[in-house]
Amino acid sequence: MAITEVLCHEITEADIRKINATSNDALTGGGARDLRFSIDCAPCLNRFFPQEVSYEGHTPYRIGEFEHYDASGNRTVELVRYAFQPTDARPREVRIAQISKLGFFLDLPEINENDGVLFMAFIRKTDGIPQAQYLTERQIAADGGNPIICAAMREALNKHKGNKAVVFSAELKRGEEMQDELMGEANKILEFLAEDKNVLLTGAPATGKTTLLNMVERLFLQRGETIIDPYGPVAFPSSAASDADAFPGKSCKNRKVFRTTFHQGTKYRDFVRGLIPVPGSDSVRFEVSKGLLWQAAEYAKHPDSASLLIIDEINRGPAVSIFGDIISAFEADKRLGDDGKIIPGKTVTVQILNDNAQLEDYQLPSRLYILAAMNQADSSVEPMDAAFMRRWRRVKLSPSIASLCNYFGIERQKTEHPNEPMTAKDVYAAAVDALTNINYKIGLGRGDDYKIGQGVFMKCPKGELPQDVSGALRYIADCWPVVDAHIEEVFFNDKEAIAFVLNAGEGSFFKVSDFTFAGRQVIAIEQKYVTAQNVYSMLLSLLG
Repeated sequence: MAITEVLCHEITEADIRKINATSNDALTGGGARDLRFSIDCAPCLNRFFPQEVSYEGHTPYRIGEFEHYDASGNRTVELVRYAFQPTDARPREVRIAQISKLGFFLDLPEINENDGVLFMAFIRKTDGIPQAQYLTERQIAADGGNPIICAAMREALNKHKGNKAVVFSAELKRGEEMQDELMGEANKILEFLAEDKNVLLTGAPATGKTTLLNMVERLFLQRGETIIDPYGPVAFPSSAASDADAFPGKSCKNRKVFRTTFHQGTKYRDFVRGLIPVPGSDSVRFEVSKGLLWQAAEYAKHPDSASLLIIDEINRGPAVSIFGDIISAFEADKRLGDDGKIIPGKTVTVQILNDNAQLEDYQLPSRLYILAAMNQADSSVEPMDAAFMRRWRRVKLSPSIASLCNYFGIERQKTEHPNEPMTAKDVYAAAVDALTNINYKIGLGRGDDYKIGQGVFMKCPKGELPQDVSGALRYIADCWPVVDAHIEEVFFNDKEAIAFVLNAGEGSFFKVSDFTFAGRQVIAIEQKYVTAQNVYSMLLSLLG
């Protein structure tokens, strides 16, 4: 479901006094226990409250159902009354009546000074009834709820500083499309984990692997409690958890995520078990370590429990050495059965140290799931062992120009660009086409795994993206060094290839000079410092 409109209202001390008030409980009229909005918000409120009700002798009002979720994920639906006609005493105001009788208003979250301002948000969707929820200023700044809503709230609140209530809907649809795309990938990964136990995300850098790791983590954890939105407090019912058989751990209530990043110093004892020295006052003693894989496996062996082990940068450490003989036991058909018992002829047993430093038989549980990620383009690491790679279900992520266009608010890629940008979208369109051209040439020279993803130009929440020309130029100029460094790394010391990718030459932004060095011809590329003043001409130069 897509979010189409949000009305956010700052909860002030005066609002809190109204919620706690004991006087004037009138349904209509100037009661003390209502939440007031500027009349500018009336068109939006009319859409939230579609049904008009009229009683003889009373001012007409509108009603609408709203859902909200408490901290435990329990859903409540309440009938809310909206007095849509201003009074003579307050001709510029409309209001939601009798807020002290609504559980949502009585369930104000406790906040401290670090949380900043508290906002109430009414959220309208393409289907289902609207939702009400609270978000603090700190949550909005840190994407502590639905990231699309938080980004839009930041943008709207910055535009309308000082307003106690703000209506916004612009860009929400496009943002939801981006979210739906990522959600589809996350759901696919969860299905693969349920079936194959081990999933490896591969592909070019900046294609969203870390984002997907985080999204899968949230989905995995929240499945154990309630079927709520995987992005945080926004508790929309989630379709991701509709098929229990296609979800890791199925209906397990106890869930835990273990995370690590491999590096050259990571050892078997850090990941599984092994002897580690423990310095003492007079001597050094040894104890058996409790590696992260062992911890995750032990947790998954408990009744009604499932664990997810996330390994980032798996190829930056000696993965085969780190896994050791566990490599022969972690495939889906080599595990214990769902009942925790050995499956004759299938379950593989290895030996690891127990707490007493004695070798004992060990098998991996069925409800242990391993999700790893790697950049295949990393030139500073050795290729992964082929036999090790065969034990994973691989999901390859590719650069998504469509996602980048959505992020920039561009309907489609442009084929012609003005000599000078007139709008921010002119700048962003040129950046998208330049990246497309760069990736095409990288693909020719090194292959698709060495391209660079859309994330290189997605450095801030969508709602904070500059919408003026000068701001857009500065933004792209600030992003460019990452692109430049990637090209240099992919074609290290190959000046001809770098010149080709950068479209360097006569009349180009990047100049090429020929030299004779030690009796042979070499070329040098004149690298200019990219600034907001020259970045647009550089982008056009990359397009030829």
